Amino acid sequence: MDKFTKKALNIALAGAVFAGMSLPAYAVGVLATSTLELKNLRFHDDSGTTFSNLNFGPTSTSGVLPAASNTSNISATLNSVTKQDGGIEIKPFEVLAAGGTIADLVIDYDANDFCVGSGCTLVDNDFNTTLMTSGTRELINRSYSDSLLTGTSINYDLNGDGVINGLGVFIDHDADPLTPDIEVFDYITAGSHIGAESTVELITDGLGFADVDTQLTTAVTFIWSGPATSFNISFDASVFAEAFVDTIPNPPESANAVAEFNQTFELVDELTGDIILEWAALDLNRSRSRTDGAPGSRTASFADSITLTSSELLVAGREYSFQATTGTTVTASLKIPEPASVALFGLGLLGLSQIRRKK
Repeated sequence: MDKFTKKALNIALAGAVFAGMSLPAYAVGVLATSTLELKNLRFHDDSGTTFSNLNFGPTSTSGVLPAASNTSNISATLNSVTKQDGGIEIKPFEVLAAGGTIADLVIDYDANDFCVGSGCTLVDNDFNTTLMTSGTRELINRSYSDSLLTGTSINYDLNGDGVINGLGVFIDHDADPLTPDIEVFDYITAGSHIGAESTVELITDGLGFADVDTQLTTAVTFIWSGPATSFNISFDASVFAEAFVDTIPNPPESANAVAEFNQTFELVDELTGDIILEWAALDLNRSRSRTDGAPGSRTASFADSITLTSSELLVAGREYSFQATTGTTVTASLKIPEPASVALFGLGLLGLSQIRRKK
């Protein structure tokens, strides 16, 4: 057997050996992330004065001033494993019993992060302290979601003296003369803070899939009893979304990343059925996507102060319903090519062909 034949057989043997081994594939990355925040959100009149509970009469539904509920639905899924929490109901505007405290009024709901996969060690991820992007290229297999709701959007005559002045009033909270009265102060809001965040990261060899959904919905029904004014909503908005499909070192076999955020407001006159405020502007309602056929990164971002105004004045004694939805949703899937052993097997075949040619 000549030298060339021996060399070709060695190549063929090496190819056959390596073809039977399972070599790890290069990991590519997929990221879909979205964060939406509203800060300093207030309801106010045309002059900029924040509404208070004194501007609302008893409602037909519950008799409180005004009736409201906030519902948070949070979920995170990775390869069919899901963590979720839904139907969390918070009622920030209920009339407080005598002796109530500001802590009973002010919403402070920073949800624990719902996380599946690697790096899920935090009890609470301190909403949006770190903006997730593809820039670090340190992706892992993880799906997580988080939401935040704190503060109120109106002032409150908590001491019950009929004015919003911040003064304290002593209240006998338990009808017991032996216990001290409690001093209660008005609550003057700086606005509420609302946020939703969803992120999924994948580097899974083979097939990976993840999706995240975060929604916060607020519904308020009220009877207007204040002076003639439009219903105004002011807030500072900031949003970010990115869909990213990596191609380094090798393009994926198939990949998909979709990130979106949405913010809507609607105010309805219950007597006429007219929608007098409806808002779902493009700035806070966007979607970004990438696939293996169009890899790279697509982002959407916006930051600005916004004021919305109803198309009609509020009418004293009229019932209205208000609804707001804050949400982020992301999905991602990834399948990377088979290990490099396929190429080595081809190298072995090349060696065999050289043997045959030599003969």
